[in-house]
Amino acid sequence: MLYNDQMHIVAKYITQGYQTIPYTTDATETSTARTQDDSMQPRISQLKDPDVLEEELGKSFTLKQLKVRQDWPQWQEARYNMLDNYQEQGMFGSPMQPPKGVNIHHMLWKYMIKMCGTRKARMVCDGAPRGGTIQLGYTFANSVDAGSERLSWAIAAKKGLQVFGADCSNAFAEAPPPQYPLYMWVDEAYKEWWEHHLQRGPIPKHCTVVRVQNAIQGHPESPRLWEKMIDGILKKNKRQPTTHEPCLYMGYVMGAYTLFLRQVDDFAIGAQDEATANTLITSINCDLKLPIQIMGLVSRFNGMNKQQTKHYIKLTCTEYINKMVQSHPWATQQPLPTMPLPFELDKASLQKLLQCALPTTEDEQAQLEERMGIKYRHVMGEVLFTISPFMQLS
Repeated sequence: MLYNDQMHIVAKYITQGYQTIPYTTDATETSTARTQDDSMQPRISQLKDPDVLEEELGKSFTLKQLKVRQDWPQWQEARYNMLDNYQEQGMFGSPMQPPKGVNIHHMLWKYMIKMCGTRKARMVCDGAPRGGTIQLGYTFANSVDAGSERLSWAIAAKKGLQVFGADCSNAFAEAPPPQYPLYMWVDEAYKEWWEHHLQRGPIPKHCTVVRVQNAIQGHPESPRLWEKMIDGILKKNKRQPTTHEPCLYMGYVMGAYTLFLRQVDDFAIGAQDEATANTLITSINCDLKLPIQIMGLVSRFNGMNKQQTKHYIKLTCTEYINKMVQSHPWATQQPLPTMPLPFELDKASLQKLLQCALPTTEDEQAQLEERMGIKYRHVMGEVLFTISPFMQLS
């Protein structure tokens, strides 16, 4: 969430440095936003998918719910895509007989419709710490805090940078495997993918597990393993993290100053143009199995809306708040029929208000309420004025 005082500081630096922003515009353009169409988070109206509704964006589903939907074949395809990516990254060995003396974990599937309208099927490890095969000692991974993220956007505005989004598919699978050997039971989705999508024939009945050869989401060690890997790749490409914020980097690409902000597997790259950002991503891709994709100018990152314009960069929580309100009855809840207390804030007016005589009868009270348009009640000789449904002033 954004605090007013912090936004004022950001606005101060944006105002002082707006003239350095190297956008080229028509003479008629003033503060109009110069973003691409919401390339990182396209709206469902742009996708025109009849099987995805606006209220389903960001929603998770169970397998039972999906199997009765008209778009079930597309969800099956999403599962195939997930396993195809895992195969390209070398995630699993071939189905095999369970080794003796090992603990085996389950394949769990998570289904959701992303805010851009994409169907996402993700297979993860159950991560249960059974039998000592899950290492719980070294699982901490850094995550960018709100202040540091705002700092990066303020610097981008000050230096006249455009910020481009980048997405890393199945990021954890790029990292090495956890400390202890990890095995997972073969489930029906995996069998279907192996036998029908890859057309490799039936899996023998005694081959019920696969060995996990990379880090996988759901395992407690995976975030740490991924962070160590991507941090090493960025430093190899001469990205220098700040002292106070290990998720915020700076460096130069062909002599041009660039910023690099990472939030797990989501990246925001501040550069003078898209070609510079692409050059940096290309160098990082040399160390990854699946390439990172540039997603265009950022319009939404880490849950917050970003408006990049000629004169400023505006940060808001519009979509986050709307989504939060829709998840609660606040949107339909009617407020109490009360109004803020109308009075002046100067010392003389406040003193005069405190010296006013209180109504002594119910008729005087009713007349005052009607005249002022507020509700109040007596409590032990004092008056409580209703300010809002949530706060009262004594």
